[in-house]
Amino acid sequence: MRRAPFAAALTLMLAAAPGHAQPSDLEARVRALEERVAALESGAPAGAAGNASAAVRCRRLNVNGSGFMPGTVLTVTVNGATVGTFNDNTYEDLERHMRPGVNRVGLAFAAPGVGGPFGVNAELRCLAPGSASSRDTILSLKPTAGHLAAEAVVELAGG
Repeated sequence: MRRAPFAAALTLMLAAAPGHAQPSDLEARVRALEERVAALESGAPAGAAGNASAAVRCRRLNVNGSGFMPGTVLTVTVNGATVGTFNDNTYEDLERHMRPGVNRVGLAFAAPGVGGPFGVNAELRCLAPGSASSRDTILSLKPTAGHLAAEAVVELAGG
């Protein structure tokens, strides 16, 4: 919600700038700025928004979630599109929803939760190019009132 007033003010300032007449250009610029702010707020490197050099390279990617309680629904997005909504423990491959190259993969819980012996959690696990079976956890989210969502920049790579 914090970004909405910022985006509206920025849109008004850009609209008033000489030589700017296209609202779609303004909207695209505001979206790009919002993505950069979101990347910074999530702790991602400053150039992470759409930057292949900041992306984690994976040939396979899955989401694992456990400890779910009523109300702790997990929504998984790829490049802004919802690809899954889960209200129970989950294991789901994501590469079929990804495009080759850089993708933004998000995890968002509807509510915080403390269920199960390890609490409610979700992880993105990456199988790196050249690896046969060992997946690395590249993002882990345990939802709290102040932290319900997280995002990773992933490069879908062959091999």
